[in-house]
Amino acid sequence: MQYIFLDIDGVLNTHYSMTKGLALNHLFHFQKSCVRELNRIIHRTGAKIVVSSTWRRHSNWLEVINHIGNEGVVGEIIDRTGRSDDRIRGHEIADWLSQHPETESFVILDDDSDMGRLMPRLVQTSMDGGLRRHHGDLAVKILDRKWHKARFWHKGKAFCYKDSSRL
Repeated sequence: MQYIFLDIDGVLNTHYSMTKGLALNHLFHFQKSCVRELNRIIHRTGAKIVVSSTWRRHSNWLEVINHIGNEGVVGEIIDRTGRSDDRIRGHEIADWLSQHPETESFVILDDDSDMGRLMPRLVQTSMDGGLRRHHGDLAVKILDRKWHKARFWHKGKAFCYKDSSRL
């Protein structure tokens, strides 16, 4: 199974799209070009979405899922990451991966870089432009690579993290 760990602000939302106003309950409208690029990645790879954005902590998770779909994202949202004590996004993703051994490949779309050992799987965007074509091309290349796993211990449990492949 292939997964996209999706941040929203800085990936689908940009400074430009956030100046256009708020949607329902303070959920911003997405920049259409960023949504088109995410949809292109999904169409080319069949990857499922795991929301890793702070949006995952919104008081109404179903509302967030509906908003993402209403903004034009065609991918299936299958889950959201949890929240680690240290609030480091890479640790939250690693925790999720440790519970999903069916993972064959994944990419992280985010404007932050707190991914630790998962950095080789990060496609870093920005609030200035969000997800663009060159980001999408890189995301597809990363998803096309198998995730070569090596065991290590995280929070007292064994899990896999190491990506020994290179682009």
